[in-house]
Amino acid sequence: MVLKLEGVQAVKKVTATGRVRIYYRHRRSGMNLGSSENETEVLARYKAITALRKGGALRERTPGSIGEGIQKYMASVEWSALALTTKELWRRNLGRLEELWGAFPFAAISRDVAAAAKKSFIRSHGPTGGKHMIVTARAFWNWLLQQGLTNVQNPFTSPGKFETRDQRRNRRDKKRNSIWKSEDIQKFLNAKRRINVGGNPSFTNGKPQIQEKSTPDDMRLAILLGVFTVQRQSDILDMRGDMIVERDGEWWLRLNQNKTGEFIGFPLHPTLRAELERQEIKPGDKRLLIQSPISKGRYSRRRFMRRWATWVKAANLKLNFQALRRSGMVWLSELGATPQQIAAISGHSLSGTSTILEEYIPRTEKMAASAVRIWRSDTGLQL
Repeated sequence: MVLKLEGVQAVKKVTATGRVRIYYRHRRSGMNLGSSENETEVLARYKAITALRKGGALRERTPGSIGEGIQKYMASVEWSALALTTKELWRRNLGRLEELWGAFPFAAISRDVAAAAKKSFIRSHGPTGGKHMIVTARAFWNWLLQQGLTNVQNPFTSPGKFETRDQRRNRRDKKRNSIWKSEDIQKFLNAKRRINVGGNPSFTNGKPQIQEKSTPDDMRLAILLGVFTVQRQSDILDMRGDMIVERDGEWWLRLNQNKTGEFIGFPLHPTLRAELERQEIKPGDKRLLIQSPISKGRYSRRRFMRRWATWVKAANLKLNFQALRRSGMVWLSELGATPQQIAAISGHSLSGTSTILEEYIPRTEKMAASAVRIWRSDTGLQL
């Protein structure tokens, strides 16, 4: 008799001796549960997967299982050394992996299981989300091998392409359209919002008091720091006045990047310096450059993004804060800066800088015209 289990595929196969054997495969995880020769094992594995999906067995990680390995990895020194944003993403990904495979031993994850998982991740999370899931799984498995917790070869190495040629072209076109332009910066700086400052009339029994507010100082400084320092959001939110020094009549920003530890130092753009002076922020001040308007302290990442999204909407734009860093790099390249010069400001490696420029620089007539003007200045070929 064939076991009927929800979400499980049963496949009948005839052996060389003519005997019928039924194999059971869990569709969502791609895991082989066993065969009809040991139905007790099939039911036990199915019960474990079901409990994990409902969250009932996540605290009871079996010794030698993937769930236990994930628990050890998230308590390791290597995990604590990861950047905050990386931890947030990988924590979600590892939770999904534990939901799929937490009850199983390492040897149960074969290349076939990993390949099936890759297809499933792409269907549920798209090409980029699927790639992030596999990257997380590969890093986790490499850690297991380094710690000697398993000797099973990493099944997540060289998983192949995650998108078709058309998908890759569409993604690149979308990226090149996500670059902030100078007119977008101006629209954001000049944005207006109508805000009720009189409270909720249903509670106060009064009339709403509507005022029109302009882009606040913290958001003005955020966008200018984003595009003119080409740093990560976490580094920008940590910037203080004492990271700025005056040298030879210029204001220099000096910081150690949170994620890489790379030391960066460069003079500030005049527009950014003018905004700092307008807000009466001077070199050596102990205050944060961008302060939460309520607590006057550091923004949490989530609260900053909510406030940022509010003012992006007020400016009738659909661009995100992360794109400011790439936009600044593209602007520098368009003005003739070399990848080495751009990397000295952004803190990227040369290969990383070249990859970003390749992905994000728009192929426009303006770019082509500037290239031809440079070409015309070459007098070496006279016909």
